Amino acid sequence: MEREIEIAASIQRAILPATLPAVNGILLAAGNRPTRQVGGDFYDVYPLPDGRVAFCVADVSGKGMPAALLVSTVHACIHLLMEGGRRT
Repeated sequence: MEREIEIAASIQRAILPATLPAVNGILLAAGNRPTRQVGGDFYDVYPLPDGRVAFCVADVSGKGMPAALLVSTVHACIHLLMEGGRRT
C-alpha cells in the first residue's frame, strides 16, 4: 500500500507544471502541498494559439489515492481538450 501511495504521489507531482510562463502584466506563482502524500488538487497553464494563456485550478473532492487518481484523469482530459482546440 505504501508503494502504491509513493507511485501515486510521483505521478501527481509529474502533472504539475515545472515552470510557469511569463505573462505580461501578471506575476505568476504556484505551489502544491497535499495534506497527505497524495490529494486531489492541481493546477496547470495552457498557452493558447492567439498568445493568451488559460489557467486551470482544480480541487477534486476527497484525499488520498482515489482523489489523486481522479485528478490525473481530469488532467489528461483537459490536456486532450486543449490540444484539440489548438488544431482548429
